[in-house]
Amino acid sequence: MGFDFESARKIDLVDYLARQGIEPARITRETQYWYHSPLHADKTPSFKIDRRKNLWYDFSSGKGGDLIDFATQFHQCSVKAFMQSLQGNAPFKPRTSQTDTQQEAEENTITLKSVRPLYHKALLQYLTYRNIPHDIGVQYCKQVHYQMYGREYFAIGFRNDSRGFELSNPYGKLSCSPKDVTTIKNGSDQLLVFEGFFNFLSFQAMNRETWNTYDYLVLNSASFFGKSIPAMMEYKQVGLMLDQDNTGRRLTAEALELAPTFTDLSTLYQGFDDLNDMAMNKGKQIKLPPRIKRSPR
Repeated sequence: MGFDFESARKIDLVDYLARQGIEPARITRETQYWYHSPLHADKTPSFKIDRRKNLWYDFSSGKGGDLIDFATQFHQCSVKAFMQSLQGNAPFKPRTSQTDTQQEAEENTITLKSVRPLYHKALLQYLTYRNIPHDIGVQYCKQVHYQMYGREYFAIGFRNDSRGFELSNPYGKLSCSPKDVTTIKNGSDQLLVFEGFFNFLSFQAMNRETWNTYDYLVLNSASFFGKSIPAMMEYKQVGLMLDQDNTGRRLTAEALELAPTFTDLSTLYQGFDDLNDMAMNKGKQIKLPPRIKRSPR
């Protein structure tokens, strides 16, 4: 008799990976198994199995799930084919998945036309709406003109490390490939991490006198968190100011398990979606001390 879905999901993930020749790089809290990702190359272990829950999560891709979710990605097969393999013990071999660059190229429909200093009245008004001082916005952002589906638009652009842009205007937000993180270095041994650039701008507005106390990493997408772990691990202290949604909380919790250098600073804007949401709705200010205080363990 073949496996049903419930039986398949109960197969121990750690044992299944072991049968594929994949062993954990380390084990924490007895039930947390960390691996170099079986789904793509990584420099530090970014794939975790919670053995108690029998669930996996890949920090580099932001994906996770049960054994069936993993196996269909690992073997690049359909659910039906995988279930049949359990019944007949048919072997599978992992295949190379589509790269992020290929996926971005397919999804990208934006043509960059020009990059200018930020001066348009409508965009400056949008900065005001987001409670960002104009001088801060002009310092870190550009006015980007682009074409999409045959029509031309303009938006506030925040440049990333690969010379692409995160684009935002009153009508929405987009990305101009290549998509990447943004790093701003001041020679500090402390790093502050944000998901979106408006949160970074809000922090700059609140901490004008001490902005150069820290280095900064703006992810521009939560999916870049795992890939950025090696860079984060180079710092003595890392303050996480991620969004207060399920993804942000999960990434923060996992980072706190990963190393004592990580600190959760989202408590500073507790009750709000993110730092910019607090700035827009309450106009509150937060000031960080010269040294980041570590989260209690």
